[in-house]
Amino acid sequence: SSCYVANETTLTTMSKMLPDSILFSDSHNHASMIQGIRNGVWERKIYKHNDLNELESLLKQQPLDRPKVIAFESVNSMEGWRVG
Repeated sequence: SSCYVANETTLTTMSKMLPDSILFSDSHNHASMIQGIRNGVWERKIYKHNDLNELESLLKQQPLDRPKVIAFESVNSMEGWRVG
């Protein structure tokens, strides 16, 4: 679908526009986001689903001046729940 392609292409393109960035991805992201992340050129770290403590720990391990991207869903279509 067009939404799948939009997610995949956006993340792949962002990685090329931010070549020295590191991406942090929720482990339950949609397959379209995961594919876009895999197609990208950035270093990536996967954190446990909705585990902000683990995300914070991973972020603290990186240099302050290195660009960071956090990829997560506000509506998890893979499991049918919403952030709220």
